[in-house]
Formats: sequence, structure tokens, C-alpha cells
Amino acid sequence: MAITFAENAAREFPDLAPTYNSLASLFTKQLWFQATEILVDFVRDPENTRGDNMIKLWHAYIRQAGRRMHPVKFAHLTALCAGQLHAVNPAEAKEMMEEVVGSKSVGIEHDHGRIVGTLELAALKLREGDSKACRDAVDEARPAVEALEDADPLVQATFHRVSAELYRVTGPAEAFHESCMSYLARMPLESIPRATRPALAVDLAVSALLADNVFSFAEVLDHPIAASIGAGPSGEASAPGAAPSSSSSSSAASAAAGAGGSTAGKVEVTEPWLADLMRAADRGDVEAVATCISSNAAGIERHAALKAGLEAFKAKAVLMALMSAAAARPPAERSLAFAEIADTCGLDKAQVEWVVMRAVAKGLIEATIDGVDEVVHVRYVRPRALGREAVGKLGEAVRAWSQRTHVQLVTVQDSARDIMS
Repeated sequence: MAITFAENAAREFPDLAPTYNSLASLFTKQLWFQATEILVDFVRDPENTRGDNMIKLWHAYIRQAGRRMHPVKFAHLTALCAGQLHAVNPAEAKEMMEEVVGSKSVGIEHDHGRIVGTLELAALKLREGDSKACRDAVDEARPAVEALEDADPLVQATFHRVSAELYRVTGPAEAFHESCMSYLARMPLESIPRATRPALAVDLAVSALLADNVFSFAEVLDHPIAASIGAGPSGEASAPGAAPSSSSSSSAASAAAGAGGSTAGKVEVTEPWLADLMRAADRGDVEAVATCISSNAAGIERHAALKAGLEAFKAKAVLMALMSAAAARPPAERSLAFAEIADTCGLDKAQVEWVVMRAVAKGLIEATIDGVDEVVHVRYVRPRALGREAVGKLGEAVRAWSQRTHVQLVTVQDSARDIMS
């Protein structure tokens, strides 16, 4: 049946004939690993979809070869096909996943494959609004996933992706941010559908801005996914106040569920002002933050969560400015006058003590406040991920330290000669 289907499909879709003919040949030769690799690349590329051809492919080919495939890849392939079917027939899509997870004839007996299948089924239920079922599946899978050793990275990537989908719906922003970054650490960018990247990048940026305990944006800005908002390793900074493009971020995490797509073509940049806002906050420039916010009121209006949390973000930007001001100084010179802090953070001098105490309470700095001399003595600044610009400055500081050390070495050597002679 599988071979006949592939041969018929090759005739029906001439442009896809090479792939279908390869699948027929591999099934005949029982080369299941090679067939699986071709199927993953073929199914996850939306350019290969022709009506319901992927659904037919699952029933006639993937389902037949399922028990001979790697169980994780079998579950992944089924999820890709079920995700396409869910838009037109949710019940049948869930039946596909339930059959894979539970059936003894074609189901997955391997624990890792069963984890992937269960999580993908939970993701389908989440699309229908059943967040409780999804949360139960995530909570049940968490201990097993955390205990995995030498497992297929796809298992952990699936767990973190489904967790991100859940937290995008239920919150909090910090949980979504953490899950999304963990997903991106395990899923190569080329395996994420190109069409979903802009929305995913926007959601990730907004979550970083709003997360209570995220005080460094360099990891987001330097990740390749951030190219979709004008950042990333090859991103260009847009001018503050640039007109944002329209973007629908409401389905970002769930759209990422397909994990795959063509990498050809130019990167679509959407809402570059988010990257500008993150860069300004990350370098501690509260004036640039205020300018970016005022210039992009329409963009902020489109994001209900960002609009609701805007004041909290502004307070966070002030704390990041204080951290940046302290970290920019050598450890022995971290005594900051109230007036300097007020100027750097855009505050009245009367607010400085309160802001410093808040930073200390959140563990961002360790400091003592001299209210008489109006000086803050900073002993410690929480380490932050460094962007490319900050790494360059750090390199300059290391070179300066090396030169000072060399001068001291020469001085000691000269003094030692005088003593020895």
C-alpha cells in the first residue's frame, strides 16, 4: 500500500515526484532511517503541501512504517501532519495523535517517543482552549524530561515548545521567556518555519521586556531569531521611532509547533522598534527608552500585554540603567553620587535611595547608602549576558588591565634588580 501510494502521488504531483519515488524505493529496500530523514524534511516544508497530500501520506506511508522508524521521529512526523489536519478537522487530528500514543499496533512503546506524542496531543488540545489538559501533560512530562540523558534533542525541544505555548496563553511572561529560550537553544533556526519566525521573535521580545527577573536582553538580541525584528547576529539597528510593521504575535508559539521550513529567501523584519527598545534598555539609556516608547505608541497599542505592563517596564529600565552605571566602573571605583545616579536614571535626587533599595532587594546589586555624603557604594553587580558591543568594551578593558599589569611587572623587576645588586 505504501509503495503504491508513493508511486501514484509521484504521478499526481510531478514537481514532488523525486521525493515520492525516493520514498517508494526506500520502503522497498526497508531503509527506514533514510526514509525517516527524507520524510521529516519533506513534511515540515510548507512548500510541499498540496491540499491534503500530507494527511494521505501519513495514513498510507508513515503509519505503515511507523513501528520501524525512530519512535521520536514517528511522533514528530505524526504531529506535523496532525497540525495541518487540525485546522479543518480537529477531532480527526487528535485521533491521529491518540492512536500513535496509545495503540499497540502502531503506537509508540518507547518512552521518549511517547513523551513527544503526549505533549503534541496536549498542544492540539491547547489550541482548542483546554489549557488545563496541556498544563497537566507538561507537569507530568517535566520530571521525565529533566532526567533525560543522551536523548534526542527533539524530546526536550518539544517539551519546551509546548511549555512556551502554554505560558503564552496563561502567563507569566517570565515562564514563557524561559521556555522559549530553552526551545530555541535546542531547535536549529532552519528547523523553524520561516513564516512563523517574525511572530515568535516579537513574542520573545515582548516577554523579555515584561519578565520580572530578566534584566539582560543580549541573549535575545544576539539570537538568530531576532533577525526578524532587526537584530540578531546580522541585524541592523533601525532608527528610533521607525514605523513598525503589522504583526500578529498571538499565535507565535503555537505556529512554531511545526518545527521546520525552507530557509531560502530574505528575512522578513517586523516591528524593529522592539529591538531598538531592548537595545536602549540593555545599555541603560533611559532617555532613548522614553524616546522609543513615545515614538512607537501605535506599536505598543497593538500588544495588550506590553501596554498593560508599560509602567512596570519603565521601572525595570531604571534598574537596568543603575546596573549599567555601576558595572561600567572598575570594581574599586564603584562609588556613585546621588546626583550621578539621578542623572543616569532620569530620577529626582529624592528617589535615588528608593531605587537603590529596590535594586538591592531584587539582588541586582549589593551596596551601602551614605545618606550624609549622598553616595552609594556598590560592592557587587549581578552578572549579565553581554552583547557584541559590550564584549568589545570588555576586551578593551582587559587590554588596558594587561598594560597596567605589564607596567607593574616591569617596576617589580627593576626594583628586584636594585635589591639583588
